[in-house]
Amino acid sequence: MTHSAPSALEELVSLAKDYDAKRRQLDDLAHDLAFDLLLRHLLVFSERATDRFRAAQQVLFDHLSKTEVDPEAMEAARTLCRCFDEILLLFHKLADHTSGVTS
Repeated sequence: MTHSAPSALEELVSLAKDYDAKRRQLDDLAHDLAFDLLLRHLLVFSERATDRFRAAQQVLFDHLSKTEVDPEAMEAARTLCRCFDEILLLFHKLADHTSGVTS
């Protein structure tokens, strides 16, 4: 029996479900913690997410550099990485600003 890869739609549905579960977990955490403690937790979570993203990024670009890749796929990978970096910068700016306001 062969194991077929999930379709793009199945992957997107799985990611959406994952996102929703994580959003609910964060909502619960935000409800239960004081703001300064929540901010510290979020910074730790962001570091963990960044480490995981950078590891996946390296694997992705290592793989893409070894194969014949559609230029659109390479540009999509670059765009994903740029968007992650932009979101990370925005998060850290907001966290810096917020910690200055609450201090």
